[in-house]
Amino acid sequence: MHKTIRLLLISITFVLLFGQMTNAEHLPYYHYVTNIERTVQDEIIWFWTPDTMKGPFHSNDYVGIRWSPRFYGRFSTSQDRYLEYQANPYFEYEPIFNAPPVEFPGRLDNLRRRPFPWVPSQNGRKMTWIKMLGEQGIDIYQYPHGTPRADSLFEHLPVPDDQIIFVDGDVEVEGTLFGTLTIGCSGNMYLLDDCVYDGASRVGGFEEDEMPHMLGLASERNVIIKNTIQNGRNNGGDNWDGPMNRHSIIITAAIVALNESFTFEQQNNDWDRYQGPEPDERGYIFLKGSVAQYRRGYVHHWNHQGTGYGKDYDYDNRFRRDGPPGLGPAEIGVVEGIHDRIELRVRRTYQIRNASIGTFIISPGVELELIGQQPLVVRDSLIMRGTEDLPIRIRTGNPENRTLFRVERGAQSY
Repeated sequence: MHKTIRLLLISITFVLLFGQMTNAEHLPYYHYVTNIERTVQDEIIWFWTPDTMKGPFHSNDYVGIRWSPRFYGRFSTSQDRYLEYQANPYFEYEPIFNAPPVEFPGRLDNLRRRPFPWVPSQNGRKMTWIKMLGEQGIDIYQYPHGTPRADSLFEHLPVPDDQIIFVDGDVEVEGTLFGTLTIGCSGNMYLLDDCVYDGASRVGGFEEDEMPHMLGLASERNVIIKNTIQNGRNNGGDNWDGPMNRHSIIITAAIVALNESFTFEQQNNDWDRYQGPEPDERGYIFLKGSVAQYRRGYVHHWNHQGTGYGKDYDYDNRFRRDGPPGLGPAEIGVVEGIHDRIELRVRRTYQIRNASIGTFIISPGVELELIGQQPLVVRDSLIMRGTEDLPIRIRTGNPENRTLFRVERGAQSY
């Protein structure tokens, strides 16, 4: 039996307006995105000198600005203004107010849908410890929650390729990544030490066009920098000229704290059982990636004359068009905006609207729902891998209206 796919490719004048942000972008698209700016104690965490943000920035809440922070890239908020106190910020572009809110889903369903492996915690009785070992792959350990860390091997994994590990509970993470991986958990995620790409610099820098590795660190609760010696415990930041394994933390990843915060452990609050030295400066967070957090968390406090970390955040521009496994633009079920390359691999229905894609690859069993009269331009290559048993289905969001999409075909297209 012959298979036929009839595509109507009509040359039309195609105008897409991408200037306005929508609420359907994947969370790592933003250098920084948050839903609530105030802490649970209703404190404002201000952006101030020397804070510098280097990519798309959005908050659904009122952003607090003091003195002279710098925002390179689009700054937007869903409110009608930002809060200011002696503020003289620098904006590369005119701020956008009353922007549509960014959606924070309640669970990491994209990660829960296809994990390998799924790691149980026996109703919280086990703590999971994941060590990324570069070209040696990944070791997963488990030990009784609340006891000293132990190297009781749960499973060894080879180098990950588009892999998702999901822990049904709390997890500790550290190490060097070779490959493409997302680690997700239903509980808190604790960063014991650097989480960095193989080949990155001493402080996590790399050439984006030459970096093949990609990491997601996603929790349905908090992502917490653990108060370890390697992360600067006991005023390790005072040892700034010494080895990096005594202060600071390097993170090359898309960080997602879906229902809580990206923050640090043991902040020397009055109610904390642990009280560190005065001061308790632990160094810097060297982040090359992105941060999405439901509620903004402290990474530095003025307790004990200074507690926590300075920020050295740099955006991974690859996240504008792609993301770690389970966190990319095609994984949220809505494809829109400008992308160099998208591959739809999971068998499900995807909504396509106001999308311009360089190379568009569609796997067997995928269904496309085209929203609007002109939802899609493929600028170069369209690859549709439907089979007789698993066809690719294309339908319009409104059966009463005609829907068109256009393939422009570049010089090297196929």
